[in-house]
Amino acid sequence: TFSSKELNKNNVKSGSFPSVVFNGSTSEIFVANDDKFNFNSKDDFTISFWVNVNAQGRFFDKNYLISKSTTQTFIPSITTTKTGTPQKINVSGALQPQELDAGPRHPFEIYVEDSGADNEPHLFFTRANDNATRLISASFTTGSTLQHVTCRYSNSEMKIFINGVASGTSGSDNLGITQNNANLYIGNKGGKSNFL
Repeated sequence: TFSSKELNKNNVKSGSFPSVVFNGSTSEIFVANDDKFNFNSKDDFTISFWVNVNAQGRFFDKNYLISKSTTQTFIPSITTTKTGTPQKINVSGALQPQELDAGPRHPFEIYVEDSGADNEPHLFFTRANDNATRLISASFTTGSTLQHVTCRYSNSEMKIFINGVASGTSGSDNLGITQNNANLYIGNKGGKSNFL
């Protein structure tokens, strides 16, 4: 759904801005796989956005904000018969998009979840190759106030900024290949994953 949100800066309202409201499970914006979002270890990048997360209760599930990690769209080719003649395109499944698991690799996932250690919400920024995952987190305030989030990967270092304050620095990230064929999801993580 669409609504307006007040942007608060130092407890002073600075205006009402259009926003998209996600329900956390079935709503999303997605962009089909695009190679320009396939950041590997030598590719520096920054993801920046305004967000507020309303968490219900003390323990809550992952609230995915943006990710390129779990689901890819695949369009199978037109099937052929045993004699090699093409079948009609109205055959069930021919040229119809299907969602598949994109595998464990991902160039980025950004989500909010209870940290477990202190029972407080944290913002998580992760990257993964086929064998390992790098994860950093920062304390995060849930509620009705918009916050500015920036997740940066630069010179093999992952860093989170919440409202301009740096937090959650990782050490050297030598993951190598993290690219995948996943769609880019905003407000969700997609529907196909065995790697939760």
